[in-house]
This record gives sequence, C-alpha cells and structure tokens, in this order.
Amino acid sequence: MTKLRAIFYDLDNTLYPQILDVRQRVSACAQKFFLENSNEVENFWFKEWQNNGPKKNLIDIICKTFKCRKEDVINFYRSHKTNIRLQDEVVNLLI
Repeated sequence: MTKLRAIFYDLDNTLYPQILDVRQRVSACAQKFFLENSNEVENFWFKEWQNNGPKKNLIDIICKTFKCRKEDVINFYRSHKTNIRLQDEVVNLLI
C-alpha cells in the first residue's frame, strides 16, 4: 500500500465560503476604480455575481457599464489579498 504524500483541496466553498472572498475583492475594486459611485458599482457587481454566478464576461460588463479599463480592474481583482481566514477546525484538520 502506498502512503499518501499530499492531499489537495479547492478552497472555494470547500473550506471557506467563496462569497466572502468575492465580496472583499469587489469592494476593493469599486473603491479603487469607481470613487464617485463605488457603492453603486459594488452593489451592481455583487448582485450580478450572485444572480448569474462567476461568468467569464462579468468584468467586461462592469467595465463597459461603468466606463473603465478592463485590464486594470481584472489585474487588481486577481491580485487583491483578502483577509479570509480558515476556521481553526479547518486548519487543525489540514495539519
């Protein structure tokens, strides 16, 4: 019998709720790129994400609707560090 050397987990919605991560990323993008109407953008973006899921062209829709550069928004969204923490029980299980 071969001994297990590693176990991989997809963290999104397995070990933490993905909605918290998305909410923080959307909020950070709205505040950085849409200063004048950040609340409107954040509410629109998050509602679209909740209603239609993480479809591939959601950032395209946001950028077209609110007039901004897609490359800037997508790079910031992907690189933004959220403050999501795994629960202690999850950390203990992984250890």
